[in-house]
Amino acid sequence: MKILGIVHAFPPDHGSGAEWMMHDMMQYMMKQGHECKVWVTKYPAQDINGIEIVGEEYVPECDMIWSHLNMTGKAINIAKEYRKPLVHIVHNTQHMGIISVQRKNVYNLFNTWYTFDTLKDKYHRHPYMIFHPSVDMNHYSIEPTGKAITLINLNESKGGYILAELAKRMPDMEFMGVKGAYGTQIVDQPKNVRLMENMEDIRKAYKQTKVLIMPSDYESYGRTAVEAMCSGIPVIANPTPGLLESCGSAGYFADRNKLDEWVEAIRDVFKNYEYWSKRAKLRAEDLQDQSARELEKLEQFCVDIVNDKFKHNL
Repeated sequence: MKILGIVHAFPPDHGSGAEWMMHDMMQYMMKQGHECKVWVTKYPAQDINGIEIVGEEYVPECDMIWSHLNMTGKAINIAKEYRKPLVHIVHNTQHMGIISVQRKNVYNLFNTWYTFDTLKDKYHRHPYMIFHPSVDMNHYSIEPTGKAITLINLNESKGGYILAELAKRMPDMEFMGVKGAYGTQIVDQPKNVRLMENMEDIRKAYKQTKVLIMPSDYESYGRTAVEAMCSGIPVIANPTPGLLESCGSAGYFADRNKLDEWVEAIRDVFKNYEYWSKRAKLRAEDLQDQSARELEKLEQFCVDIVNDKFKHNL
């Protein structure tokens, strides 16, 4: 089976959660003997881990197309023109009208039960599956040696200002802010916040992290939390539906609008660190098992699409 991803950006040049999710899906499919290539339409891109960057000339050759985010509309039109089935990866709860009006040829891959429950009535025409972002524990598991309370991506939505306020309230603690791949980064931080540039290998940041904070105002899943938990790093998070789904009982949840709760949560996690670290590691192991099952289902889903089992292709 030959799969073409049509996207606006791709790792390592652009490494947010959505891009890494598709990368990891392709890595698995390639290990099963399938061919995966990517057409990147907006940002510079380079071959990565055996995934070749191509152009529109590959479309006639492929068996199916994967796409997501703001490239979905263009990908739908290309899929129609070349009569190729399209898998739309749903990363958030923003409704795309162009999906709803399609009668055939579109298949939805929801990244959480939360996104599915929110959009199922609008996307009801199309076959679907639930596929949580796959995080390879063997890759992300390291031995953290640092003491930092870390925020990854310093834009306003992720909590850049909250990082600054927490650092001011806790001058005795070491904080670290890692610049993100998108959004205006809030780099005016107190002296006890060490800033790091955006990096291809985020494990370098986890190595220096004691606790990860995620005071995001919106997360449909929260891949960063899962990556950190692979190394037993406790996660304190705003209880968005996505973070509740990814962190489960291992998450320590605090309202992003109540900074006193965050100060108390950080103190409590440091005080009972072994307990929260163990919970994080166990949660990552559970998610690893879930991922293995879902990856197998993903391959079968794609095979069924190409063979038109759902009678939904053009």
